[in-house]
Amino acid sequence: MSDAVDTSAHELHARLLADSIARDRVIEDLESKPIRMTQVSGSSAGAGSGDFHHYRQHRRIEFARLNAINRQHRAEKEAEEFAKKRKINEEVCAQLTSKKSSKRQKKKASARMKKDNMRAAQLSEKAAANGADVEDECETGPSLPPCLRTEDVAIIRNLSNTSP
Repeated sequence: MSDAVDTSAHELHARLLADSIARDRVIEDLESKPIRMTQVSGSSAGAGSGDFHHYRQHRRIEFARLNAINRQHRAEKEAEEFAKKRKINEEVCAQLTSKKSSKRQKKKASARMKKDNMRAAQLSEKAAANGADVEDECETGPSLPPCLRTEDVAIIRNLSNTSP
């Protein structure tokens, strides 16, 4: 039987020498892995009085390791689900925010137009109340107070050009 073991060992050695990459990989694996001795009692004796305690200790260590792996897996899974939910919520919030923002912008633009139209109407009423003819002012240029903005002047000119 030792001859069979020797020949298989020689065959393995020959294959490893033939394939240097595999040899290097096996050597690196053997060097990087620590050797763990789980069987501490001798082979000639039977079960001693402390073997049961060693068995129970080994079992506790293994269960603790498995529980730690399960806890880590659950924590990673929960973190992944939380990230997905958060991403979906952020997208929904961004859509709602943009929708409300566009609605506010429309409302502001509408109020601005309404305000500008009111100013133009008031200025044209003042000009009509002063007795000035709107058509005459269009040809010579309206006599406007100096505190008016250029936007107001443009609006008044547009209104005076379109009036019948």
